[in-house]
Amino acid sequence: MNKLSNKTFLVDFRIDEEIENELKKNDIEYIKTLKNENLYYEICGHPDIAACDLGDVTVIEPDTYNLMYEKIKDFKIIKGETILRGKYPYDIAYNFVVTGKYIIGKLNYMDNVVRKLAEEKGLEFINVKQGYARCSTISLPKDRFITSDSNIYETLISKNLKCYLIECQDIYLSERYNGFLGGSCLIYDNEIMFFGDINSISTGDILKKILKENHIKYYDINNLKLKDYGSMIKL
Repeated sequence: MNKLSNKTFLVDFRIDEEIENELKKNDIEYIKTLKNENLYYEICGHPDIAACDLGDVTVIEPDTYNLMYEKIKDFKIIKGETILRGKYPYDIAYNFVVTGKYIIGKLNYMDNVVRKLAEEKGLEFINVKQGYARCSTISLPKDRFITSDSNIYETLISKNLKCYLIECQDIYLSERYNGFLGGSCLIYDNEIMFFGDINSISTGDILKKILKENHIKYYDINNLKLKDYGSMIKL
């Protein structure tokens, strides 16, 4: 993934050694999150929970911003307004799918700073029932999407957007919870790095067919079960 060599990503502090080695091998710079004590353990370090990438600027949740300021101060970042706390839906203020035209998620829980910047950019707001919209969705180039959530799928199709629905019940998050598709990979331009092996999920062949149809190159970090570490967020 040499296209990423000049990019820096926010990654979960718990990523395994194989992922770190793969990032280093590809000269991909990364900064690990710190544990957010306000969130339940499974997502306490997920970048897509604590940050929202709006293209030329990234909005970061206040506690995370303060904790990580020395590590991230040289990037184009803005402190959000909403402090994440507890469980759903008070942990979704930054979990939005953002493209050059759209911002997609559960709009009534959107952080005000994210909302203001999205409005200034002239993005079209698309409301869905799923609060973990970014977690549930892979955003491909040219406003094409792959999601495991039926409401996101139906909503985007109703907007005449290209969207694929795929079941993903066997992505690992923890012993308690299943993971999400969007949180199990890093996508940039026309390449995807999966945190595990997509053949480990029952719909792996369908997913590979979708990626091929859209000319997306992909590779698996290892041959282990696909794991949700939260979407890596570009800084």
